[in-house]
Amino acid sequence: MRNNSKRGLVFTAIGVLVCLSFISAASASVIGTLSENSATYTGCNSTSGTGVTVTANTITWLPTLTGSSPAAGCMTSGSGTTLTYGSGTPLGTTAQGTIQDLTLNPSFPPVNDFMMFVIGSTTLDFELTSIGPGSSNNNCNSLTNGQTCSVANSPFVLELLNLGTEVSLGASGLVTDNGGTTWSSWTGGFGTFISTETPAQIQSVFGTGGTGSITSTQQGNFNATIAPEPASMTLLGAGLIAIAMAARKRRKA
Repeated sequence: MRNNSKRGLVFTAIGVLVCLSFISAASASVIGTLSENSATYTGCNSTSGTGVTVTANTITWLPTLTGSSPAAGCMTSGSGTTLTYGSGTPLGTTAQGTIQDLTLNPSFPPVNDFMMFVIGSTTLDFELTSIGPGSSNNNCNSLTNGQTCSVANSPFVLELLNLGTEVSLGASGLVTDNGGTTWSSWTGGFGTFISTETPAQIQSVFGTGGTGSITSTQQGNFNATIAPEPASMTLLGAGLIAIAMAARKRRKA
């Protein structure tokens, strides 16, 4: 009787693992690393330049995508991209995509379709759910090399370096390749180096009363990982309950 109960416990555990593996394999997931850069291709306004233009409350990606609503810029996947979708199809290092302009206000984010790649009938939709945070230090005037600051209420981090300022913007969210049936989590950030200005000079552009703007190059790097699926978690929970019940019966036998 004990041997039969033990075998039943083992078979139950194996069955749960097999079912979970089938769910994981059948679900389309976006995983891997995405490196993105500004790029000009058909449909992009080549006269608007490349990179990004930032004001106190807006981020405009360049070059602009002609006729886009909401407004967006053009970009491509770049060197170092290992991102795959579907059953493991690689995105590649030259995929053309779009990135939506941002207005920083109390209702922001989330932003659906923040970054998008359309490959045939498949759309990779990166939803933005969080940016920043900026540095808690809002005094950019007394930095030493390697220290950071942010303009008050800004998600951008400014780091003082010997030859200028490293600017970074953290970002994260969710990504799907099948219209939202399954999701992966993504996180990373955008960055640029401004050799002509210190953090204090940049703060004066965007600080209290500042109405200026800065245009610079930009590059983003992100990592996508599989987010737990409700179906998988439900099956796992049911499997654990079955194992517990089998173990209980075994102890009573």
